[in-house]
Amino acid sequence: MVAMNTREVGALPSQKLMEYIKQGVFKNVKESQVSPASIDVTVSGEWYRVDGVFLPKTDETIPSLIERMNGHRHAVQGPLERGVVYVARLNETFSLPPAFY
Repeated sequence: MVAMNTREVGALPSQKLMEYIKQGVFKNVKESQVSPASIDVTVSGEWYRVDGVFLPKTDETIPSLIERMNGHRHAVQGPLERGVVYVARLNETFSLPPAFY
C-alpha cells in the first residue's frame, strides 16, 4: 500500500521513486533509470498517430483514448512528422494512486 501525504507537491526525490519501485507502484523500472527527480522511461514498438493534443478523462483507458482521438498504428521504423502527436506504449508500468493525477 502506498502511503502518501496529500500536502506534498512537486517532483518526487529519487529516494521516494525507489521506494515506489520496491512497493510495486512502478514496475519494470531499473535503478539505473532513476534520476534525482525523474525516471527515464523507454518506449516499446507500439506507437499511434492521433489527431491533436488531448487531456485524458479520469478513468479513461488508453485504447478508448486512442479511438476517441482517431488514432492509427504508426510503424516505428517510419519517419515522425513535424507537428503531429504520437502516443507510444511504455515498457514500464505505473499503478498510480488517484492523488498522483
